[in-house]
Amino acid sequence: MKELEDIFKGMASSRRIDIIKLLFPDRRLSVGDIAGRIGLSLRSTSKHLIKLEKSGYLKSRQEGFYNIYRINPKPPRIIEKLVDLVHSCNRRFDD
Repeated sequence: MKELEDIFKGMASSRRIDIIKLLFPDRRLSVGDIAGRIGLSLRSTSKHLIKLEKSGYLKSRQEGFYNIYRINPKPPRIIEKLVDLVHSCNRRFDD
């Protein structure tokens, strides 16, 4: 049950949803790039990214001095469905 709670908490912020939409489906960006695109400080963006990674939505990789984030390529099924839902809603509202 705790895992499910963490999964839903991961999406419980419009900023985290913005991050998921930004990285979907296969974009890889640094904390600085993400912060600049969503209009948040590096510190706030890092906190959101840590929560998303802990919840299983994202994966990160160290490249030189930077952590590069992307959508988790092998997420639990429920996370995959939630990310698809966010992407689907985004497409509907863009039309």
